[in-house]
Amino acid sequence: MRASGLHTFFFPFNMTYGNEIQLSHNDLQTLIETAAELGALKALIDLGTIKPYMNKSEAFRRYGRSRVTAWINKGLLLPYKDGTDSAAWRIERFEIELIDKLRYLPLYKLFMNSTKH
Repeated sequence: MRASGLHTFFFPFNMTYGNEIQLSHNDLQTLIETAAELGALKALIDLGTIKPYMNKSEAFRRYGRSRVTAWINKGLLLPYKDGTDSAAWRIERFEIELIDKLRYLPLYKLFMNSTKH
């Protein structure tokens, strides 16, 4: 840790701000907590304790219709159809939870700004 209380990380992707990113102690704590939560979710899915998929209506209730629709339209979230015509849509639980948690991470806006062309 630096004397300023900021942590330095290096990333392999090219960012307009350079590859060095400063994180405050709170940002680092948020990053670690999010990683732990996602790891626990992955373990529960792998053990079969939680279903790996949810239907579209469950995703709408849990994350909000407009947010889920925006993620689908932007290509961040890919729903799968069980069959043809009126078949139900399925969404991978880990994928949607990851996308939702990304919004709270300190690097999200910085990364999203660096990927715009």
